[in-house]
Amino acid sequence: MAIVKNNPLLHGVSGKIGEMIIRQYNGKTVVSKRPEKSNVSTQSQREKRNRFSEASRYARTHMNNPELKAMYETGMTEKKRSPYLVATTDFLTPPTVHHVVMPKSPGRVGAKLQIKATDDFKVVSVKVSILDYDGKLVESGNAKPAPSSKTHWNYKLKITSALSSENVVIVEASDFAGNIARASWILVDHDKQKKILQS
Repeated sequence: MAIVKNNPLLHGVSGKIGEMIIRQYNGKTVVSKRPEKSNVSTQSQREKRNRFSEASRYARTHMNNPELKAMYETGMTEKKRSPYLVATTDFLTPPTVHHVVMPKSPGRVGAKLQIKATDDFKVVSVKVSILDYDGKLVESGNAKPAPSSKTHWNYKLKITSALSSENVVIVEASDFAGNIARASWILVDHDKQKKILQS
């Protein structure tokens, strides 16, 4: 960087000239070299570009199918004003598993686990797996949508001892675009649980 004094040609001038950048600062003319642009992209930047390219291909493919396009039209909002944008956002945004509510009578076959799972467009399935303290599978199965709710799902227990203390409940929520969100809880007591993982 250089400060130019008593040069009438540069007085009041600012901007780019060739490889130089000229600025006026506190009544002085400051000349500096234009910074070089790096053409090297980071791994994170490349992954983001690839992800957006995949989302664009996903959306274009679905817009060519009248039924799928009509489906994504149902997700249009003030911010997402086209089915293409709804589809793109759906591809880029995984669901969220918020919480699990344990049944009041956990030792009963048919007792319900209540799960809240949401997505920017639609959660299409929720799977529940219950592991014992050693990581062995106790039971698993698909939850069903709760009546009159777009966010809650119910899972009926098949085994009376499924919710024993220190067992782990794993919930996997999938959206239409194939994204999967996972969350796990360890059972501290039959009516208490502690979240241990969200991904």
